[in-house]
Amino acid sequence: MILLRPSLFAALSLFIIVGVLPPTAAGLSFLTIADWGGIESPPYFRSAQKACAYGMGRVASGIGSKFVVALGDNFYHHGIDGTEYVARFQQTFEDVYTANSLQTPWYVIAGNHDYAGNVSAQVAYTRLSKRWRYPDLYHGFVQPIPGTSMTFELILIDTIVLDTDGYAMTEQWEWLERRLETSQADYLWVGGHYPVWSVCEHGPTMTLVARLRPLLERYNVTGYMSGHDHCQQYLDEGRGPHYIVTGTGTECCYSASNRHAVPKGALKWHHSAQHSHGAIGGFVSFTITNQSMTATFYDQDGDRLYVTPGMVPRARAKAHKRDPDFR
Repeated sequence: MILLRPSLFAALSLFIIVGVLPPTAAGLSFLTIADWGGIESPPYFRSAQKACAYGMGRVASGIGSKFVVALGDNFYHHGIDGTEYVARFQQTFEDVYTANSLQTPWYVIAGNHDYAGNVSAQVAYTRLSKRWRYPDLYHGFVQPIPGTSMTFELILIDTIVLDTDGYAMTEQWEWLERRLETSQADYLWVGGHYPVWSVCEHGPTMTLVARLRPLLERYNVTGYMSGHDHCQQYLDEGRGPHYIVTGTGTECCYSASNRHAVPKGALKWHHSAQHSHGAIGGFVSFTITNQSMTATFYDQDGDRLYVTPGMVPRARAKAHKRDPDFR
């Protein structure tokens, strides 16, 4: 019989529960959350949001998360009313996500509720917070994948502006295509608030279906992550990009009333009102190695709901498209 030291047993138990590589393994892990922004009256947070914060801390510690991606609706219901110095940043963000494992960079983009207030205040808060990273309305970064020679790139877009007309919309589309065209990342993702495809109550965003989806396919983008619909979804059309929706940062769940509105066979998994099983919130983690990338969906407690199939690096994905016998 082999006896495990308590510390080793705990580590293996966490591996089994969370379902990811241990934090000492080569690779990169991070969390994604959306639609998490509390309420605009005391106490300025919701119980589901606090529960998610606990679950996020638990998972982030277990996987060695390097950062968090926050995909909009950061402050319900009317955004930030004032400047970057208002107390909402402390009450809805800093005082809620307090786990040591969440004291990492938070890469932020705006949602539609944020545009009911002063989005510029959220951008400006980057100067005051040790972890809030929102340098411009749309932005991106490249992250080395530890223990490999590979890189991960995330491009965060302002889908609220992209779903309108005018110069700001045109300028951002041009910026996005330049970023996609020049990316050398092994795993390339785009993130925004509005989804491309969604089976829940808001449904697909037709502007993004018409304009973003072709860019994702043309430039061999690994996937697109979003929120907005308060449910969780994984979709794959078999055309290249993977679609992750996780809009349950402070509420679960909307109904899956738009299942007819996505391509046949694209929906691989969803967590919605029809089968929420008592969940009140949730989030996603991503884990990347030199072999593949997976997304894991969790409820508010950090209990695993679903793990996607492995997503291969872009070079292998290109080979797969060229050669139908590629394995």
